[in-house]
Amino acid sequence: MAPDASGATTAANGDNSDATNDDCGDAKENADSQQVVKQVVIEYVLRHFPLLNCLLHLQNVPERMWHDQLAHLTEELDDAEAESAISNESELLNSTYMEDSREQESDLEWMKCLLVLIAAQQDREKEKMKMNKWSAYQAEKINQI
Repeated sequence: MAPDASGATTAANGDNSDATNDDCGDAKENADSQQVVKQVVIEYVLRHFPLLNCLLHLQNVPERMWHDQLAHLTEELDDAEAESAISNESELLNSTYMEDSREQESDLEWMKCLLVLIAAQQDREKEKMKMNKWSAYQAEKINQI
C-alpha cells in the first residue's frame, strides 16, 4: 500500500508542480507583456506629448524645487493672462476707434453735403434778392416815365 500511496502523492505533486509552473510561466509572460506595453506607451507619450514628458521628469525633482518651479510657472501664467487681457483690451479699443473713426468720417461727409446745400441756398437767395432789386429798379424806372 505504501508504494501506491507514495506514487499517488508523487503524481499529485507532479501535477500540482506542473500547474504551478504553468501559472508562474503565464504570470511571467503576462508581466513581460505588461512591461512591453508599458514601455511602448511611455515611448509614445514621450514622443507625442512633450508636456507630459516634462511633468514625468518633475517627479524626480525635490519637492521644494518643484514648488519653486510651480510658483514660477504660476507667475508666468499670470503674466501671460495679463498680457492677453491687455491685448484683448487693445484690440477692443482699436476696434472701437476704427468704428468711431468711420462714423466721424460719415458725419463729416454729411456735414460737407449740408454745407454745399446751404451755400447753394444762400446763392439762390442772393440771386433772388438781386432779381428783386432789379425788378424794383425796373418798376421804379417805369414809374418815373
